[in-house]
Amino acid sequence: MAEGRGPLRALVPVVLLGLSGLGLYNVFADNSEVRARAAALAKTDKDPSPRMTRESKNPIGQSFDFQVSGAGQVEVSCRRAFYLVGEYACTRVGAGSAPATSASR
Repeated sequence: MAEGRGPLRALVPVVLLGLSGLGLYNVFADNSEVRARAAALAKTDKDPSPRMTRESKNPIGQSFDFQVSGAGQVEVSCRRAFYLVGEYACTRVGAGSAPATSASR
């Protein structure tokens, strides 16, 4: 009976290491494209180049705060489609929110 659990015991650590690797990639990989998409969502007619004041990354998503003339502080949240994988979808949240969304790789 112990022989039947051998492949499962070997598979669990491999899956956990793979998920850990995806999480590390999401946190430490270059996110310049996601930042550009977030800045595009924070833009207004009065301020075409908002200034980023905060950036936060975790394995599942990223969030950014921008100082925007006329709108104050704008927060943009970007999340992956399937937790650790998939394209990022960005939305404005908080007081300066608008119904705009954007997707990026």
